[in-house]
Amino acid sequence: LQGLLRLWASDGVRDVTALLAHLQRLDRLEHEEPEAPAPHPDAVQLMTIHGSKGLEFPVVIVADLLRSGGNSSSGIRFDAEHGLALRLPRSEAPAPTWERLGELEKERDDAEAERVAYVAFTRAADLLVLSGVVKDSPAEQKRLAVFESHLPVQGVARFRVDFGGVTAPPRL
Repeated sequence: LQGLLRLWASDGVRDVTALLAHLQRLDRLEHEEPEAPAPHPDAVQLMTIHGSKGLEFPVVIVADLLRSGGNSSSGIRFDAEHGLALRLPRSEAPAPTWERLGELEKERDDAEAERVAYVAFTRAADLLVLSGVVKDSPAEQKRLAVFESHLPVQGVARFRVDFGGVTAPPRL
């Protein structure tokens, strides 16, 4: 679809009104546009996990696999079924709704991570490369151990690289 839109844009179809008129004209003429050209078979394709559903590739690389969700530091949590909770600054009072909504958010994040992992892992025909960064904290090491416990023992090569001495290049 994006390829067709780019093609039509180069022909002057650049807004919704022009697009609608163009589509109506094509419909009247019973014209079929060619599909957007497929990328070269040897090309690297960057796509989201969700965009790769139903596809298979010889080699799949999943980057930043163990990245945590963007847990919001906001003082507001909301769930359509369970309601709203506010975290009040400097409050020592128990906040059961706040805690429950946090647990629900973590459950949803974990379920989404499992769905994403399943899709990623089932895209590779020959080789699957998983990469991620793990901080040197007990919680991060535990996450890595739990993840690795789900990998098969046979047929999986594990490599670890310590970037402890590497510093970021200066900003330009």
